Amino acid sequence: MIVTIDMTKPEVREYVNSDYPVPESEYQELIRGDIKTILKRWGFQGIKPEDVTVNIHD
Repeated sequence: MIVTIDMTKPEVREYVNSDYPVPESEYQELIRGDIKTILKRWGFQGIKPEDVTVNIHD
């Protein structure tokens, strides 16, 4: 399975919206991990982190 997520920077900031600062350099890894977790909960047990691509653009 290959998953590609395209998000704008404002969408990413809204998604990350946490109580502690998250460096922009960690956004892709954070989103990738969340998508992997969501898919596993939905039954896609074979999903690997490298199967998820996160594209962040302006």
